[in-house]
Amino acid sequence: MLSLLIIALAAGPPPLQGPPPALSVLPAGGGQSHVVDLCDLMANNGDLAGNYFCLRPDGGHISATTDGGVAMVLAATGSPVTLTRALCPNGPNCAVAATQQLDGGNRFATAAHGFAQDDFSAGCLVSFDDVPTTQVFLDHDNAGNEVFTMYLSSSAAFLGTRDGTAQTISNSAGTLVSRARHLVGFSFDYSGTGAVNSAIGYLDGVAGTEKTTMRPPLAATTSPTTISVRATSSLPAYGAYGNCFLTEALLTAGDWTALAGAALGELSGAFGETLTYTRASAAACEASDGTVATLPGGRPCVTRQGIQAEPSATFLALWPRDLSRAATWVPSNMTCTKTATGKDGAPNSASTCTATAGNGTAIQSITVASAARVTSLDVKRRTGTGNIDLTRNNGTAWATLSASNCFDSNGTGTAPNASTWVRCYVTSTLENPQIGIRLVTSGDAVDVDYFDDEAGAVPTSRCDNLGSTCTRAAPSATLTTPAVLSRTEGCASACLTPAFTGAAPASGVYLDAHGGSGYLLYVNGGEQSVQTYDGTNAPSVAVTYTTGVPVCVRSSWSATRNDLHAENLTTGAVGTSTAFTTFPALGATTRLGDASGGGSPALVRVSDVKLDSSPDGCR
Repeated sequence: MLSLLIIALAAGPPPLQGPPPALSVLPAGGGQSHVVDLCDLMANNGDLAGNYFCLRPDGGHISATTDGGVAMVLAATGSPVTLTRALCPNGPNCAVAATQQLDGGNRFATAAHGFAQDDFSAGCLVSFDDVPTTQVFLDHDNAGNEVFTMYLSSSAAFLGTRDGTAQTISNSAGTLVSRARHLVGFSFDYSGTGAVNSAIGYLDGVAGTEKTTMRPPLAATTSPTTISVRATSSLPAYGAYGNCFLTEALLTAGDWTALAGAALGELSGAFGETLTYTRASAAACEASDGTVATLPGGRPCVTRQGIQAEPSATFLALWPRDLSRAATWVPSNMTCTKTATGKDGAPNSASTCTATAGNGTAIQSITVASAARVTSLDVKRRTGTGNIDLTRNNGTAWATLSASNCFDSNGTGTAPNASTWVRCYVTSTLENPQIGIRLVTSGDAVDVDYFDDEAGAVPTSRCDNLGSTCTRAAPSATLTTPAVLSRTEGCASACLTPAFTGAAPASGVYLDAHGGSGYLLYVNGGEQSVQTYDGTNAPSVAVTYTTGVPVCVRSSWSATRNDLHAENLTTGAVGTSTAFTTFPALGATTRLGDASGGGSPALVRVSDVKLDSSPDGCR
């Protein structure tokens, strides 16, 4: 027996042990590698040279390197705050890491210094808060004539200048996403290693267009380098800094790629295999502790429950995190302020709503054709014990939030409380819903986050669409189908953690290697089962779907035995067999969580995926 593939993202009951896998796409325990502090990595790699500094996530700075560079001291102005934010992917479960919350008034700066050589590189591992205006995140000023300024424009373009001129460089290889973690930086080349007097910007390790018309370097300067504000104390940047560095070394494209991979995580296996992941938009990822991290397009959500699969969604509620906008969220006997620490751990990113009289409400009207839709919000009590109600029809009917319609981050039904966030939702079919919250008891107060409305029967991953509607694309996770995978003899298994309870809200494909003409593992909408489909027969086995609770399932096929069946590995149940000759032709790729072409995506997290050349394997 040859075990062909295993994606070992530990979830639920451990699978039965078989022979060692020939391929391992993700490390056991789930998640991806992550280096929280880049300073040590850069020092060990010799990336810190000459006059340099490297800010650590706890506000300290590195003071030694292996090549004898001179470390500059970073002094704090104001009171930078050390925060922890979820980083996803990060190790087995979107683990948290320290960051420095800076806003210009609270910042770091070096003493005045010059440059011992012309070439240099600079960058920051940072998540920016909402971007209302131009913000400077790294600056070296020479009496008002910048040696360089790295900044974020009001349109979220990532730019930089040299020598105070109008010359600018930018990164056109990607988009900065508010509150998502990015590695941004530039390499300035003045010695002729590349084009003389050139500079290249890098976003998450991907190079932008090289600028070859930069001004020559200034003579030695004696000015400070500032983090999170221009040296003239203007254009402050608001964000959480994990690292920020300046080095008189010319970092290459390979250096930036390696740093980004270490800082942001990589989908790679023990033997160098890669799992290809795409998503055309940003998305939110929730760790088991309930913390939400925003991920740019193309960065996967990987937790200990597996890799997230879900359909696309369009969210229609405006300002879902800011109920203080009275023109959108119309209040009655209720006051809302954007002063709460949100699900992402960021201060003043969510709303606190207080009933100023009994039955205080905040209502938003949405224009949309009649359809089955779901309204959801994250809520946490501040004061009081009165009922918290949710409506989709302007209060004609109110649903009281309880353990039956609210769930914690692990999927356990949990009533709103003062210690943990819970996500609550109601569904209905009607035209032009008017969604809102009601606090029945005067003086009660709650924190509210991600209050939104989307099509379907259960809410999908969150979206901060600010003042506009938001469409989140469906993700796609694929790997190359092993060449020795057989159409006539073999097996497939996976552990699935659903985002729903009871019957599947829609049909979804868990594992597909047949270009859409046959499925290794899938579910029909409205059923509590798992099927396998060879193009003719679709045997199934019963499963129990519970939000946040993994279930492990298996399919087995054998032309020799004339047998095709599905099994529930969690309960040991074996479904009824059907006759079997062969599966349809195998595709070049095997897809996790959706079918070829992106059709019928599942609403689950997928882990512990195995393919085997024997019908008795995959256990």
